[in-house]
Amino acid sequence: MMRGVGGPLLTIGDLLSDLAVDDPLVGVGDASVPSSPSAAQQAGKANPSDLSRLFEAMVTAPVLAIPDFSQPFIVETDASDTGIGAVLIQRDQPVAFLSKALGPQHQKLSIYEKEFLALIMAVERWRTYLQRQEFIIRTDHQSLSYLTEQHLHSDMQRKAMTRLMGLQFKVVYRKGKENIVADSLSRVGHLCSTTTVSHVQPVWLQELLNSYNTDLAAQDLLAKLALHSPDEAGFSLSQGIIRYNNKIWVANNSALQTKLINSFHSTAVGGHSGSKGTYHRISQLFYWKGLKSAVEDFVRQCSVCQHAKHSNTHPAGLLQPLPIPVGAWQDITMDFVEGLPSSEGYNCILVVVDRNTMTI
Repeated sequence: MMRGVGGPLLTIGDLLSDLAVDDPLVGVGDASVPSSPSAAQQAGKANPSDLSRLFEAMVTAPVLAIPDFSQPFIVETDASDTGIGAVLIQRDQPVAFLSKALGPQHQKLSIYEKEFLALIMAVERWRTYLQRQEFIIRTDHQSLSYLTEQHLHSDMQRKAMTRLMGLQFKVVYRKGKENIVADSLSRVGHLCSTTTVSHVQPVWLQELLNSYNTDLAAQDLLAKLALHSPDEAGFSLSQGIIRYNNKIWVANNSALQTKLINSFHSTAVGGHSGSKGTYHRISQLFYWKGLKSAVEDFVRQCSVCQHAKHSNTHPAGLLQPLPIPVGAWQDITMDFVEGLPSSEGYNCILVVVDRNTMTI
């Protein structure tokens, strides 16, 4: 049974017991059930006083009241180690309830900060009701009754007081034993909260685990690391993933390696950076044999980089003519003529030209 502000909340069974109705289903399936509508009407009119009492009890039960903006509102707040609670009251009847669990960070706050947080959250929740006129805040933390007179020392107080600006309120101290409803709500918030744990696993991680099945070197490492991890070479096994010096070791799978390089180079994170930048980023997380050469080959074949990237070297400048030779056979040029049919085991000719006399 729940207890409200005005007393315990009644159930239909309690109302029927108060009206001295022993069994509301008496006569069901019995031969004495009226067989005609007229007989049923006469049975229903047998005790009109009981029906009126039932109607009166249901409309006067201590349920949530409808807010009346012509009457002042009262907010009762409280905080415990695990949650906060508040109730909005008008004419000694509850209008709304608030129960919320505190997170790990808020659970480390002091008692004053928790009580202050409960006050702020209650006012924020019911601001639409409270901003029309002056209202009263009841709390069992006596120092909060001087809230408007205190100096604001912490950032939390300054930020919270900005939310109270424009509201007309008065904080009143109330003993803890009298603040039953808000205290009860502050202790059940963690029971009503839902805690979920999300685990994000990238798609390539499953591909990495599958690549171990087709790599003999990976199978040997898994067998050794299952007995002793880490080993003297720097390999270790963590949740089925082979690591080398705390970096993820990638098996000899060219498709997976290309996919990883593409993620660090061609995506928005990579930005089509050069081979050095791409290698620096990927080498911080992954390792496999020939990583640097694989990155260089990928960047060299990237069509975007080939079209958009400019040369990193200085321009060659204007062509400079060779000096004129002063004598014969002092300045020569050499070249090979290749692709000739084989003759006595030879398939190319060395051609030597004198630049002065142009003698071959």
